[in-house]
Amino acid sequence: MKFLKLTFALMLSLIINAQSVMDITYMDIPATEIGEFIEVHKQFTDITIEEGREMNGQWVYRHWYGSGASVVVMTYFDSAESAAKDDPWEYIRKRWENSSDEEKKSLEAMGSKYASFLDRHSDEVRTIDWENWFIANGDAIQEKAPAWDTNWVLVVGSYNSSGNWGTMANAYMDWQVKPQVEEGSMLAGGYSYHFSGSGSHVQFFTAYASLVEFAEAASSQGTDNPEARSTFWSLVEGGHDDQIYVHVGHVDANGFNLAGPNR
Repeated sequence: MKFLKLTFALMLSLIINAQSVMDITYMDIPATEIGEFIEVHKQFTDITIEEGREMNGQWVYRHWYGSGASVVVMTYFDSAESAAKDDPWEYIRKRWENSSDEEKKSLEAMGSKYASFLDRHSDEVRTIDWENWFIANGDAIQEKAPAWDTNWVLVVGSYNSSGNWGTMANAYMDWQVKPQVEEGSMLAGGYSYHFSGSGSHVQFFTAYASLVEFAEAASSQGTDNPEARSTFWSLVEGGHDDQIYVHVGHVDANGFNLAGPNR
C-alpha cells in the first residue's frame, strides 16, 4: 500500500504552512440549536472571508461522544501573532459600514444571533507542525473520503506529562497512529502542543472515514509496538480524556462548505 506523509494543505486542499497554530473555540450549544448555529456560522464566516479575513483554514465539528463541548471550531493561522490579531468582528463591522439600512438590520440580527452562541465558550491556541507531527495514508484518503467533504470522524485524546512531550508524542505515533495509517484503518493522525489558554499538554487527533470504521479500528488497536506503548504510558501524568467529533463543515476556496455533496 502506498504510504504517504502529506501536509494538511495537500490532504484538505488548503494552503497551510508546515508549522502553524490552531485557534480552538469550544462552544456549549444545546443539541437542538446546533443546526441553526452552523447556518449562522456559515453566514458569519463567509462575510469575514469576503471582506479579507486572513486565515489558513477552518474546520467545525459536532460532538458525538465524551464529555466535551457540543461544537468545536478549529481555525488555522501561520503564527500565534496572526491568531492574536485576527478579529472576525472587525470584518463584520466593515461590511456593516458599507451596507444599506436594510442590509445593516440584517447584519445586526445575524451578528446578535451569532454572539448569543458565544455566551458559553472557551478558547485555546495549540502549535502544530504538519510536516513532522502529522501522517496520512494517501490510498485510504482517495478511497474512503474524497475531498474530505463528508461527515468523517475526528477522535481527540488529551494528555499531560511532566516528562518530555516529544518522546511521549512520538511513542503514541509509533504505537497507535502509524500502524493504523499503514494498514488503512485510519485516514490520518497527528498531535499538537499546548501554547495558550486552558488545554492539555499534548493532544492527539485521528481521523476515520465513519463511526463504523472507527469502532472497528478501536476494537483491535493497541496490538502493535508494545515498547512504544510502554514508553507512552510511562510518560502520561494524571488522567486523560477522549472525545469523538463528527465533521460538519470547513472553509475551502469558496467559503464555508457544509459537509456533504452539493452543500
